[in-house]
Amino acid sequence: MARSRFRPDRGLSVRMGLTMVLLALLYVVLILAIGYFTDAIWLGILIGLGVDLYTVSKILGHGSISTTQRYAHLQVDQQRQALEKLGNLVQPRRRKAA
Repeated sequence: MARSRFRPDRGLSVRMGLTMVLLALLYVVLILAIGYFTDAIWLGILIGLGVDLYTVSKILGHGSISTTQRYAHLQVDQQRQALEKLGNLVQPRRRKAA
């Protein structure tokens, strides 16, 4: 029987073990976050090109079109907020009456 490399009797501390577990969890979270942002980017591009939600849903592999609708709704809200901010910048400022 082969001996494990990380055996307590060989000096692996509990702290080192916890560090390894936390790094593994961080890795998983990063992979999931990258997948989320990649989907959001493709969704924005495809909707911007005029592709219908059903087709976008199938391309992104969403199990339900409601998932795609949720992401699309978020994007529309972000676009609306950006346009409102832009409108606030370009609105002519009124001078106070003297």
